[in-house]
Amino acid sequence: LENMDADLIRFKKYYQRAIKDTFYSVADFLNEQNDDYNVAIVGHSIDITDRDILVGIMEHPRAKITIYYHDDKAHRLQMTNLINMVGKSWFDELRNKKKVTFERLKEYKEADE
Repeated sequence: LENMDADLIRFKKYYQRAIKDTFYSVADFLNEQNDDYNVAIVGHSIDITDRDILVGIMEHPRAKITIYYHDDKAHRLQMTNLINMVGKSWFDELRNKKKVTFERLKEYKEADE
């Protein structure tokens, strides 16, 4: 980011959040109460562009995250993206402490099928 052309910064999510005043501290939000937080992530690729928010949640001592996926391909992509985002060591720690888990979405059929 330090070497990025200043004209391109407007395309970065953190810049867009700052301009639209939607960037708030995840820790401040999660610290409003003394509860444990079970965070469900559904329909998200766990892309590096959301690193600031996702890492903020993962770092919180009372937050546990379940990342839902719909098929094996999505599961592999999410795991790969998470490893690239946090590194192998932290990924292993998150998984071993069950701070981050992955779960396949249950399939539902429409009532008239």
